Amino acid sequence: MIPIRYILASVASLIILSGGFVLVRVVQKSILDDFRQSIREARDAGDLPEEYDNVDIDTLPLADFGSEVSSEMMMKIDLVDFISAFWYVWIIVVPACCFAVAHWFRKPSP
Repeated sequence: MIPIRYILASVASLIILSGGFVLVRVVQKSILDDFRQSIREARDAGDLPEEYDNVDIDTLPLADFGSEVSSEMMMKIDLVDFISAFWYVWIIVVPACCFAVAHWFRKPSP
């Protein structure tokens, strides 16, 4: 029978990896929403070129838009890029760490 500590390690690693996936998706959506909101505010203030006056901001492709972002948003972007760029590392490291901790909590043999 599989010791309960390894089952708990499996569950913990799944929760951590799922949490990382959700974190990346939520932060990416937050970044895009914040950026689109700043574009709307710039459009309403008249700071955008005339070609963007009648454009639907929600469907506007944001790649290569050429806008500055705050240092806080840049830090979020860097964090999300780092997590998502090395997903193959996290898939191995997180369960390995969880199982290592579970192994350390084994009962000593008599």
